[in-house]
Amino acid sequence: MENDLISIQCDEFTKNMMNEIQEDMISSLNRVSKNMTQEVIDKLKPMEKKIQDFKNSFEDFVEDNEEFTDKVNSLSSSLDDILKSVEVIIESSIVKVVNEQSKMMVEHNKILNDNLHKLLDNIVQIQDSVITSKEEIIDEVKKIDNTEVRASINSLEEKIDDKIDNINFEPLEDKLAILGIKLVKEASGNKDLILEKLETIQNDDILNKMTELEQKVDSNYFSGKELLLEKVDSIKDKIDQKELLIQIIHGFEKEFASKIDSIKEEVEWGNKSIFARMFGRRKNRPQKIDDEEI
Repeated sequence: MENDLISIQCDEFTKNMMNEIQEDMISSLNRVSKNMTQEVIDKLKPMEKKIQDFKNSFEDFVEDNEEFTDKVNSLSSSLDDILKSVEVIIESSIVKVVNEQSKMMVEHNKILNDNLHKLLDNIVQIQDSVITSKEEIIDEVKKIDNTEVRASINSLEEKIDDKIDNINFEPLEDKLAILGIKLVKEASGNKDLILEKLETIQNDDILNKMTELEQKVDSNYFSGKELLLEKVDSIKDKIDQKELLIQIIHGFEKEFASKIDSIKEEVEWGNKSIFARMFGRRKNRPQKIDDEEI
């Protein structure tokens, strides 16, 4: 429904624009026609006056010579016929020009409508593509489930707790008990040697367990972090694609405006060319009349 409304608006726009251009052209041609007719009349008036003066000068002769009277009247009638024929020729020329321009405008209107419909189809395709991209981005965002992230964190915490729980302190306690018994039994033994063994047992077992635990924790943490970063990068790429599509739509709008301006310039140039040819004819006609008057 929305696309049909846009199409109707485009047709109305082109139709109104062409009608305005045609009305301006007809109005201009009518003004030119009146001006040219008036100029011809102004040029013929002196000749009509001279004929009348000539007829008055030979009034006595004219009364006695019927043939001469008929020729003078015929000459006067010819001037009237010339005036009427000039008006008819100018009007017919204007009608012909208007008809030719109307045909050209219909053809241009058809071409313009075709281009507008093609542009409308392209805009609809771009809109569909933008909507599809938007839906894909939303789907990607939905795929990032908070429950899954929380579950991963909880699982990681559980693994850490399990690792801590799996650290068996009983062997250490047993060794310490045995060592205590030996210390009691061998109180006179080398105290420094016993302490060194105690430190060795603590450092080797506990430090190794802690190092192993730290490595596993770091490994699980960075794996989860890299997965989350990949999801974020994918969303960013989708957003960049959306911005690119918006730029393409703006480009189509500018191109459409440029084509409309170009068509207007072509129509104006065609009208100016027609007026130039008509003005050229108008300039040549007075010269011919002056020669006849001379």
